[in-house]
Amino acid sequence: HLANLQIEESAFGDDKREVAFTEELTVTADHYARVMGERMFLAINPLNRIGFVPDGLKERKLPFEVVRGYRDRETYRLVLPEGYRPEAIPEPKSLRTDFGTYEMTVEYLPESHQLNYTRDIVIRGGVFPAATFEAYREFRKEIARSEGSQAVLIKTKTK
Repeated sequence: HLANLQIEESAFGDDKREVAFTEELTVTADHYARVMGERMFLAINPLNRIGFVPDGLKERKLPFEVVRGYRDRETYRLVLPEGYRPEAIPEPKSLRTDFGTYEMTVEYLPESHQLNYTRDIVIRGGVFPAATFEAYREFRKEIARSEGSQAVLIKTKTK
């Protein structure tokens, strides 16, 4: 997703008691956004997009298994370029199903001229009835759609 990614700072944590691995990175990337006229299109999840959607079957007869469940929380602070302001940011997304949950928000922080992106996803492992496979696919499609969201920035007027 990112060309010429430079890691400026990094810190890692491994909490064995909570079974949680954390990483904090400060990165820069050239040509991260696409500019078209006075607008700039910025992917809100630059590093870890979830795009998996299982292939569809005409008529599934057997149960399916999600082998390994997981939880992933992410927060990105995207510093906006000078001379631009948000014109549109993605709406919050909240999904709750038998297969897991997905929460995503993007907010503009005017005092620091940043977008704050947060995502919390839980995928439940287990064996599920064949009749629920299409609902699982729809859950994963909605996640993939949300993960591909972009913010639109517009050039500010200068005097």
